[in-house]
Amino acid sequence: EAEFNSYLSFDGSLATLSAYEAALKLAYDTTFDPSGRGLTCVWMDRNYNWRNQTFRNRVGESLNLAVNYLADVLYTLYMEFQSKKQTAFDFIISVYPGNGTVRRGLSIGTQIRIEVILLKGTSQLVNITVSGLPPGTSYVLNLSSGTPPFTSTLNITPGPSTPGGTYHIAVRGVGGGLNKTATYVLTILEPEGILPDKPWMSMAFVLFVVFAFGVVAIALIIVLIKHK
Repeated sequence: EAEFNSYLSFDGSLATLSAYEAALKLAYDTTFDPSGRGLTCVWMDRNYNWRNQTFRNRVGESLNLAVNYLADVLYTLYMEFQSKKQTAFDFIISVYPGNGTVRRGLSIGTQIRIEVILLKGTSQLVNITVSGLPPGTSYVLNLSSGTPPFTSTLNITPGPSTPGGTYHIAVRGVGGGLNKTATYVLTILEPEGILPDKPWMSMAFVLFVVFAFGVVAIALIIVLIKHK
């Protein structure tokens, strides 16, 4: 083993070479000896003798060539790995603005802009979905899919029966084996002047209370007058 170390030397460069190409090149060199010295595989077979220095030198040359081809193949595999690693598809999805307020029964005054941005790699199809909407709410998404970078708009309309409150709406982008989510915070207010969740504060209830107090007051006055 140590005897052949003297034959090993780096050829000075790393080339892009597949294992198949390396095998062909090595086989061609060993079989035909492109140097023109006639040290072909036929010559090697006929002159097989480890005491023959020419034979030994030829074996060392083939060994060195094989080692350099192996280095080229490993380099090629490494570069391919790095290339695939660096160009893996990735994207990000964002919503602008991130929150909004609307009164029930009215469409949101400003559009929600959805931006899908390519971070790296070759752009692939991304599908957009919306979830987490409050009951009775409808929405319009003008573009439900595309290849980044692209922009879509979302318009949300609470219905007459949509409960008031704060809701976290998920805007999800799915594509290329990735699943990214942006959150829009929607606050729904009750229509002005109507508070059905607190009937004791409604105008009808207030009028009823005033009327009841009035009746009681009149009854007390009548009782007092009769007892004079």
